[in-house]
Amino acid sequence: MVQNSGDRFSYRLRARVVETKVPKGGKGELKLDLRLTDYHATIGEQKVASPLVGGGEMGIEPTGLPSGLSIAGPQGPIWLPLLAFYLPALDEDGDVTVPKTDVSGLELAGKGSWKRPRLDLDTTLAFAEKTLGKLTIGTTLDKAGWPQKAEGSLVSADGTYHFTVERG
Repeated sequence: MVQNSGDRFSYRLRARVVETKVPKGGKGELKLDLRLTDYHATIGEQKVASPLVGGGEMGIEPTGLPSGLSIAGPQGPIWLPLLAFYLPALDEDGDVTVPKTDVSGLELAGKGSWKRPRLDLDTTLAFAEKTLGKLTIGTTLDKAGWPQKAEGSLVSADGTYHFTVERG
């Protein structure tokens, strides 16, 4: 992730799907287990590094975003690339609508296009009907619908952020 001010940070994100434990014979709920590790940042002239920043489990559905994703506040830009996990209902190639989707009190909405295996989104983030920024994301999905690579940018009053997510 690079901000137009020159600040930059990178990290590794371990993502795996896990099933919650339930009594024998039951079917658990699917969760996305995320761990943010190997964090390196340059903010102004200061360099920061940490082996583990955080993570946790988030509920997942066939479409939409992982539940509990927060991109607001001072830690928000760190989690911003996870918006590449947004998956609208994709049936046939063509235009896509991103309905108003809650992202930790912010509203994500817009449009896009789907041409296998590429999903391009042109959206906005808003709060109380006021647009805070323009978010564009281009994602290449694997056959199971998981991001292989995504590139995006958020242009807002806080500056411009550019990010890349790549399966490694």
